[in-house]
Amino acid sequence: MNFKINTMKKLLTLTAISLLASCASPDATSTKFNAGLEKYNTNVEKVDAEFNYFENGDLQSMFDGASEDLIWSSPQGDSLTKNEWMDGMKGWHGNFENFKFTNRQYYPGVDDTEFLPDGGVRSYGVWTYNHKESGTEFETSYYSVQQFDEEGNTAFIWEFFDFGSIMLGLQ
Repeated sequence: MNFKINTMKKLLTLTAISLLASCASPDATSTKFNAGLEKYNTNVEKVDAEFNYFENGDLQSMFDGASEDLIWSSPQGDSLTKNEWMDGMKGWHGNFENFKFTNRQYYPGVDDTEFLPDGGVRSYGVWTYNHKESGTEFETSYYSVQQFDEEGNTAFIWEFFDFGSIMLGLQ
């Protein structure tokens, strides 16, 4: 009988220790989740600043926050270089003005295996602006996904908006 009582005491003690240990130390999933969310919180501030730089025409500050190895997936679906992205942004400012990005909404990007925050930022909003030459005003719904390198620079931008409607509006 003592053997059974001692065995039961040991089992209860081990169970209690296991439960306490599991509660005291986070598991790998929650650690990854928290790390990804922390990166996201840092990166969302960078993305918001980039939109402000674009609105204000401070393109150089926007460019300075991008990796030299940046890949830009434009609305036309291309995978372009940092230089092509910079030329594209200069082109927008060369042809349009009065940029405002309203109804800004930011959400964490997630990895494609565990669906946990990975530090990426998904952005939604509405761009308003007008064509310099014609004065035509535009309002364009916008969505983007941005990823960052280990140094915190923008490494990937994937943009979605209706580019065709803008071109049709200029005819």
